[in-house]
Order: sequence, then structure tokens, then C-alpha cells
Amino acid sequence: SARRRAEWASPDELFERLSGQPPFSTWDEAALRAYTTHGLTRDASTGRYHLACPPLFEASVYANRHTASLDDVLGDVRARVSVVRARDRQPSDPPGLGPSATRIESVAAFPVVRDRQLPNASHFFPLETPALAAGLVMEALAW
Repeated sequence: SARRRAEWASPDELFERLSGQPPFSTWDEAALRAYTTHGLTRDASTGRYHLACPPLFEASVYANRHTASLDDVLGDVRARVSVVRARDRQPSDPPGLGPSATRIESVAAFPVVRDRQLPNASHFFPLETPALAAGLVMEALAW
């Protein structure tokens, strides 16, 4: 959101704030610590920390996500593609990135694809269960 707070006294302050609110509250502690440590830049003149990705820029990326499409070139990919998707959206889901954002039509466009859906995982599963994500990467590399 463009209104998201962008300035913090320290990475620890950001960690404490995010660790208690969704979706960050479900993240693995080490992943959240890395996000709050490396997702900030320090202003040497003030000693304050700022989000490395300014909220207005992040909001513009999300606002324009429907204008760019790779669908026409997915069929040209000659490498094997391993796709891992989070659970499908449910009628009770609030707006946001909990369920998978990957369209099955996009997955089917790859000539050589292995599709795997994690029925209980959220969009943030790599940050919630890093060991699972690492295992899936290793599995894909061995394919």
C-alpha cells in the first residue's frame, strides 16, 4: 500500500511491528528477521531506516500487474519448468496474496512443465516454511 509506513528507528522496531500482523505473523522467524534487516536502508544523516522499496513504487507495481503479460511467449520456453503453486482462492478469503496467484492457463502454456500445488500453503509459503521451499528447489534442480 502506498500509505505503508516507510521509516523506522531500527530493523528491530520493524521486526517487532511486523511479527504481530498478517501476513508476516505466519513467516518463519529467521525469514522475517532477514526481511527486516536487509529490506531497509540506513540514512547516514539521520540514523533512521527506510524501506528499500518505497511504498509508492511497490504500490505502482501492484497497480500495473494486469498490464504486462508473458502469456504469448510461455510456449517458447524450451527448458523444463517446475511450478509450485499455493492453494486455490476460497470464497471466504479476504483480498490479498494468501492463495496462489498463478493461473493454471499459464502453467499449461509451458511445453515441458511439472506442476505441483500445495493445498494448504499460502502464497508466502517460501517465507513461512523455508525448509520446504529449499527442498522443492533441490527437487526441481534434480529433475
